[in-house]
Amino acid sequence: MDLDSMTREELSEFVTGLADTTRSTLLELLRDKDEGLTRALALDAIRTELSEEDFATARGVMFRTDNYDNGYFLDHYGARVMLADGEVERVDFSDTVNEHLTELYGTVAPDATLVVNLRTGTFDFESADTFQTFADRLVF
Repeated sequence: MDLDSMTREELSEFVTGLADTTRSTLLELLRDKDEGLTRALALDAIRTELSEEDFATARGVMFRTDNYDNGYFLDHYGARVMLADGEVERVDFSDTVNEHLTELYGTVAPDATLVVNLRTGTFDFESADTFQTFADRLVF
């Protein structure tokens, strides 16, 4: 059976015929794969924009939240960028970065922060917002 050659209708019938646990596992795997791709696209966009702003030596980025009419979201404007020498600069990222972050996290807690470690490519999401915590999360 070649899933790649199936029509949408054939795939739907195939998936419907799977046991509930198999269908749940398949859905979980697809969600994980999609989240991984979105995370990779976000990381690439962040790195590209930083290199265009002459911040190629950046160690990490901290995104904080902002309140919008429909809830709190990670704010791509005024993100804090920690450079290799420990200095912190504010950078406004593009709507592309914003779209990726929104797809990954949606609405968040009012005090949430996301630290992106540019050396390891990891995303550390929690409710904390101090420069010390920011620096601590970028120690290697």
